[in-house]
Amino acid sequence: MPPSAKLLPKMPLPKKPLPAIPKIKKPLPKIPLSSRYRPIYKVTIKTPQGKQYEYNSWYYKDPTGIKTKQNNKLAIYIDRDLEKKLDVCLMNISLRSGDLIDTAKSPKFGDIRIGSVIKVYLGYANVNEENPSLKESDIAFAGIIDEISHSFKKISITAFSMAYKIIFKKADPKKFEGDDWKKNEKSSKDIITTLLEKKLDVDKIDEGLKFTAYTPSDEQSIYDNIKTLADCNGFLFYISKDGKARIHEKSSRAHSFKYGEDILENSITMSKPAYDKVEVKFTYKKDGKDTSVLSSKPIAGSTLAKDKKEETKNIDFGLADDVNTAKKIAENILRGIYVIETGEVKVIGNTGVDLGDELTISFDSSAPGAKELDYMKRDKVVITRVTHKYGKKSGFTTTIGWKKFEKKKP
Repeated sequence: MPPSAKLLPKMPLPKKPLPAIPKIKKPLPKIPLSSRYRPIYKVTIKTPQGKQYEYNSWYYKDPTGIKTKQNNKLAIYIDRDLEKKLDVCLMNISLRSGDLIDTAKSPKFGDIRIGSVIKVYLGYANVNEENPSLKESDIAFAGIIDEISHSFKKISITAFSMAYKIIFKKADPKKFEGDDWKKNEKSSKDIITTLLEKKLDVDKIDEGLKFTAYTPSDEQSIYDNIKTLADCNGFLFYISKDGKARIHEKSSRAHSFKYGEDILENSITMSKPAYDKVEVKFTYKKDGKDTSVLSSKPIAGSTLAKDKKEETKNIDFGLADDVNTAKKIAENILRGIYVIETGEVKVIGNTGVDLGDELTISFDSSAPGAKELDYMKRDKVVITRVTHKYGKKSGFTTTIGWKKFEKKKP
């Protein structure tokens, strides 16, 4: 037998007992979600013909009200972003083993139609709870189905937000030709409400700047005309998670997440703003004549430099206001693009957050590394992106993108 094949001698056991594991003096970080809970979902679909379907963690319900127990895997991806016109929801229902019986008991290709209204709810339930439920406040997305793909193994659905209703429709200038629009000053809220033409439910619209005249561009969509007005006012413009239009300066809703409790990942990017100056060309009446004004003003606290870019905006609202209005618009537009910080925080799944809300990031003093990471705390930054991911393996997580804008002077 070669030496390498010989058995090794037995190692003697230690005579002294192993040292006891020392007790941890500092408390461990709080566990945000007990193992007694599980993520759950609910999806409701209403076709243009009025038929309603419900697909959730525990059953599938057809328009007749018949419920069938579901064991199929479902994955949901929702992405909502202030920088994008359309929010998107992607949903895959994997039918178990491609079983035809499972396929027959699930939503069928002919049942769900293009143009159907879809609502997605996400949340948590006790693992032993037999009939869990989700509330309206648990809604994560409301939109319109744009594409459906169905096979023996899975159903794939793509849906876009309710902004879909105004992105492909042109604005109608004729609605602004009456005597009321020519003789009376109108607020931005009046103009936006008229542009929407009740095509969308409205949650909140701030009054904004007033104009002596307004004519929308018939070459742009309703969405683009509203976006221009929102930018001129320094407003955020988006469709809320429940499908309603929101155009406002500041949200009253605030959220706070703490490292050591609910934060999974956190990152911050600091950058030098590319723009330092905005010029707005405005046409208005003066002494009975059409007069053009070129107005620009640097944002408070910044210094004009040769290596900075200048943004020029030609605002054409027909015959509009005066030089003061032009200055206000220039300041509002610059403030919207003068971003000094951006960041992203990943948390335990949370449908309470929405675009435009305020976000505070803090650190539990007992969490590992909290002292070293204290510089990453942020207070009242603006939520500009919300991404939800739901899956059997990944669970339910929410990633929140935020921006820190230059603060507006009182």
